[in-house]
Amino acid sequence: MSQLTEINLTGSSKLDHKKHDIPLITFNELTDYLYSNKQARDFISIGIDQDPLKCFAIKITTNAMSPFFEKGSLFVINTAISPQDGDIVLVQFSDQTPCFRKVFIEGSSYFFKPITESAVDRTLKIEKYSIYGVVITAIQNFHMN
Repeated sequence: MSQLTEINLTGSSKLDHKKHDIPLITFNELTDYLYSNKQARDFISIGIDQDPLKCFAIKITTNAMSPFFEKGSLFVINTAISPQDGDIVLVQFSDQTPCFRKVFIEGSSYFFKPITESAVDRTLKIEKYSIYGVVITAIQNFHMN
């Protein structure tokens, strides 16, 4: 079997060495996690090439981002890397609830667009915002009917 797949099935996988337990929170717990330093109740073991102490995962508990991301999907966030043009970020505008947006960078200006709207161009330049982290991976949950 390993000859057919060209993978050594007898040895340990490289991904096993990069698996880390990171905090797993729901969107409802996000504010407490970010502002109150409240510890996560749950953790997820995930293979990442990032510093696990700078990462956490958010579980989407509604269908608000459907059809792109269904209820149960996970976003893994790295709080230590700087956003690049086109990244999805966890951002808070003024005193609103943090949300996910696609960021576009033009010089020193940041523009944000909802990640669930593909047909409508609602890219906005917002002056007052805080970026809490960059999405490094999304694990989608697909429901089979």
